[in-house]
This record gives sequence, structure tokens and C-alpha cells, in this order.
Amino acid sequence: MKHESVSRGLEDFLAYLRDAEERHRMAEASLAEADAATQDLLHALELGEHHATERSRLALKLREVRRTRRAAKDTAEQTGPVAAWAEQNRATVKALERLLGELRKLERKTETRTYIPRTHVLEEAQRKPQPHGEGQ
Repeated sequence: MKHESVSRGLEDFLAYLRDAEERHRMAEASLAEADAATQDLLHALELGEHHATERSRLALKLREVRRTRRAAKDTAEQTGPVAAWAEQNRATVKALERLLGELRKLERKTETRTYIPRTHVLEEAQRKPQPHGEGQ
């Protein structure tokens, strides 16, 4: 008989925390890179002697970088509270990971469990019944 995995919900929650933390780190890195690229482009526009077509390309690139930055900032803002909670509750997260390990171990044990009979009642029940009067 197959049972629903008890560990599944906990496994999903821990995966969610890890994913949110990773997405937050990546968004922060992307945000910093977009900020640096913005400064490069602004300085190029400010200090460079460019023709109209080059200024136009720089302006379009600036728009692209700013849109990328906005997406990264949105992701960082949305994942920030989860990442902060996970960091503040690192001991709890570690305890949940240990609990998940224990649950998985118990689930594996349940899957491979066998029963060893303690009496001979099963053997007796499987014998062919003797017709009445024989053997008495």
C-alpha cells in the first residue's frame, strides 16, 4: 500500500527557502551590475563626444540596462523578506533539515519493512484441511 510522503511538504518548504535565498542573491548581484553599467553609460554620455547615432545607441542601451535593473530590484524586494527570515532563523532551518532527514529515513524503513511471524498459526492456516474422521 503506497502512502503519501509525509516529508513532501517539509521538503517543498525547504526548497522554497533555498530558492528564495538564491534568487535574492542573484537579484542583488544583477542590481549591482546594472548600477555600474548605468554609471558607465551616463559617464560616456556626459564626457564623450558622440554623433547623434552613437548617442542614440547609448540611450537605448541605458534604457535596456534600467529595465534590467528594475526587474532585478523587484525580485530583490520580493525575495528579501523570505531571505531575511531564513537568515534570522538559520538554527530553525537547520533543525527542519534534520527533521526532513529523519522523516526520509523513517519512510525508507517503512518501504522495506517485512514481518516475521511469531507463531506457527500462518503455517497451520495454509495446510489443507483433513477430511473429518481421518487422522483421529
